[in-house]
Amino acid sequence: MANQRFRKRKLMPVILRFLCTSFLVAAPMAAQAQDICSIRLDDDRVVPTVDLKVQPWETGDFDPSVPEGTVISLKYTQASGIGGYIQCKKKMGTTLYTVSTSSQSDGYGTFKTSIAGVGIRIRGGINAENWWPQSRYDERTNYFLAPAQEFVVELVKTGPITAGGYISGLIGESRYVDLQHTYRRIYMEGRGIVVEPRVPTCKLNTPLVPVSLDSISASDLMDNGKGPWKDFSLSLACAGGDTGTSTRMFVVFSDAQNPANRSTTLSLSEDSVAKNVGIEIQRENEELVSFGPESGEVNQWMVGEFGNEPVNIKLKARYTWTSLVQKPTPGSANADATFVISYK
Repeated sequence: MANQRFRKRKLMPVILRFLCTSFLVAAPMAAQAQDICSIRLDDDRVVPTVDLKVQPWETGDFDPSVPEGTVISLKYTQASGIGGYIQCKKKMGTTLYTVSTSSQSDGYGTFKTSIAGVGIRIRGGINAENWWPQSRYDERTNYFLAPAQEFVVELVKTGPITAGGYISGLIGESRYVDLQHTYRRIYMEGRGIVVEPRVPTCKLNTPLVPVSLDSISASDLMDNGKGPWKDFSLSLACAGGDTGTSTRMFVVFSDAQNPANRSTTLSLSEDSVAKNVGIEIQRENEELVSFGPESGEVNQWMVGEFGNEPVNIKLKARYTWTSLVQKPTPGSANADATFVISYK
């Protein structure tokens, strides 16, 4: 195999975990009992659940090194949504107002969000001066449901904050616990709450990283199963954070030829002549890189936590024989991998 090349190109960095994994937390309950209650809205539509919308906002930049328990954003927000008349087949019983970003408490009366170190708490509606969850008992089977009300939303520092992000989607809900029926949900519109701590941001020094592997004969590859390692690295510069702050860096590699590839062997590109050959990438800890999707956390790994400093991600690459039955055939053996660097 002569004139082999191993090319690597970069995607734009993407910030991952502003997902809101709680979008459908209440859906199973609602699906089981959605016909136990119905709501005739003021515009005469009949629905099982009222969806309220909250306009997005930004926290503005803030010092992430403030003490835990500090409120980093306070918002008196008016949700949008009409009222109606709710009718249930049984008495409503216990009504519960809850935060829906997570079922896990994050301290200081908050619940976890998609951003590590940032908890959320909400109050409004029943027991309006107290943070959710709040409950009451109701013997009624029907009543007039008021239009959207004002809610108070606070974001609180609950631990180290090493990245910003978005809190979007479902943030709260009201449900009849005994009837297993969610009758109201509160959603953030658009990007949701944009959280902007002053932590370092990192930039690749070289967007395209070519790696030229040494030539190896087909017979040597059959004898050893692997080619020799070739060192390469990803170089970044991190800056812009407040003194003493840091960000956690993660990376995932994807197979450009076969995006569904989740193995440790990178596929050859279509312009390659060689057959039954692939490429492996090794991390500095000698663990092989498993390929993953360009978005999400599958086969993503943490590089480290860095302040305002240069970062060098050391890697190695080599040829590997991909079949124990069919011989490797000589020729050019090229491959393309993409990588996405994200921060949490």
